[in-house]
Amino acid sequence: RVHEYGGGALKILDDLVVFVDFKTQRVYSLKDPTGQEGGTLTALTPEVDGSKLRFADFALDSRRERLVCVMEDHRGGGKEPENSLVAIKLDGSCEEPVQLASGADFYSSPALDAAGERLAFVCWDHPHMPWDVTSIMMVDFEEDGLTDQAKKPSLVAGGLGKEEAPQQPQFMPDGRLCFISDQGKGWWNLFALGLDGETTSLCPMEGCE
Repeated sequence: RVHEYGGGALKILDDLVVFVDFKTQRVYSLKDPTGQEGGTLTALTPEVDGSKLRFADFALDSRRERLVCVMEDHRGGGKEPENSLVAIKLDGSCEEPVQLASGADFYSSPALDAAGERLAFVCWDHPHMPWDVTSIMMVDFEEDGLTDQAKKPSLVAGGLGKEEAPQQPQFMPDGRLCFISDQGKGWWNLFALGLDGETTSLCPMEGCE
């Protein structure tokens, strides 16, 4: 139910299935679902009256045995919920998700590099729609697994003032960040941010997405 559109409510991570229960909006994990006893079910997020915490878009942080995901918080009572990126421990000990990024109106598509040192994500603000204007941001994890929220994440692609909507960031094995963007001629093509900080078009094809 995040963003009222839903999406990203289930993900298969090795031998673990992570999903959101529609009625309660709690996150659960199912370990070894193909086992003889049907797997082990664990509630990963706290029970909140009125299903006021909603979650989506799961990424595995195996280095710290946790999930990184979008959280939509309706507990404030305001007209708009607060959206953020949070971390949730996989052992079921989470009493309150740990905030990793906040401040934008909407978040999606968190992605971690193979070493678990960098986090990339998509964000955007009212009145824009995610197919019109978005930003891909990247931030480093500190030693404790948190992000330094005193530092602004680095802008990788898109941003306010640009009529483009980059999407789907994913780290490649060599550490480059791959994403699609409609920058330039308006077609969603593949791009990569290199370790040198330079962005290159991987397969420029006008008229193709």
